[in-house]
Amino acid sequence: MTRATAGGKASRHLFGPVPSRRLGRSLGIDLVPHKVCPLDCVYCECGETTDKTFERREWVPTNEVLTELTDWIAMGGRADHLTFSGAGEPTLHLHLGEIARFAADHTAIPLALITNATLFVDPRVRAEVSPCQVILPSLDAADEESFARINRPLPGLTAATLVEGLVALRREYSGAIWLEILLIEGFNDSDRALAALAQAVERIAPDRVQLNTAVRPGTVSEIEPAGRELLERAQAWLGPRAEPVANFKAAPASAAGDSDSLEERLMAIISRRPENPTALAAALDLNQGLCDRALERLVRAGRATITERGGKPYVTRAK
Repeated sequence: MTRATAGGKASRHLFGPVPSRRLGRSLGIDLVPHKVCPLDCVYCECGETTDKTFERREWVPTNEVLTELTDWIAMGGRADHLTFSGAGEPTLHLHLGEIARFAADHTAIPLALITNATLFVDPRVRAEVSPCQVILPSLDAADEESFARINRPLPGLTAATLVEGLVALRREYSGAIWLEILLIEGFNDSDRALAALAQAVERIAPDRVQLNTAVRPGTVSEIEPAGRELLERAQAWLGPRAEPVANFKAAPASAAGDSDSLEERLMAIISRRPENPTALAAALDLNQGLCDRALERLVRAGRATITERGGKPYVTRAK
């Protein structure tokens, strides 16, 4: 699957920019195939994990990623952040550090890492992420029962190990850490689970604690977004640093764009995760009507489908 990042040029490893409620317009840098990860989280918008592993290797060619980054920068690509993310765990790529250093040396755009934090127990991984200005690790549970239920980890991986890795990262890393806790009713919402999270947060001392919930359709279809009562109860446990994640603010719209290129740009995003049409138009600086018509063409062609979640439509790649 290819995606277009600037001037309609196809890319295998860059996607977007995509709308992010935390990072604005974020150019994704995808370093592993779908879906390579040590976890199989019940809420994951990328779908079920197909290769559950801890193996660090060159999952995609490093030289291809560097070439695509060079081309995107040369074409005047714009984004609020360059973000290691995608349909798997980016720290599994053996040359993450080389790619991060290249990006930091060749553009002033801040570098971010979205990670499930499972590999921070490895000191080599902690060293490799140092070029990033901000790291956004997940910690959905700090007690073993909740961790097993919500994150469904690779055998041998424990919540305690994950927390120790984050504590070590905080000790060594000089950038910002925005810790995300995704709340799911019935999975990590008990007083015991929230108390364990509070103790872990105290030890990790992140710059921010961002409370989130399942907004897009996930691996387990019956999961619903957490209600305001759970978010407020979590804030009470976690203290003043804890804040709900703000909604993505739309960027100014534009009517420009070639239709064939636009449809491929849209496919590049919705192939990675379900997305709301309004957020898609904002991320790509498009007039909403132009975006909607392109999505309609994709649906009619059988390439995309529309589902509803929380009273809002989401578009995703047809299976």
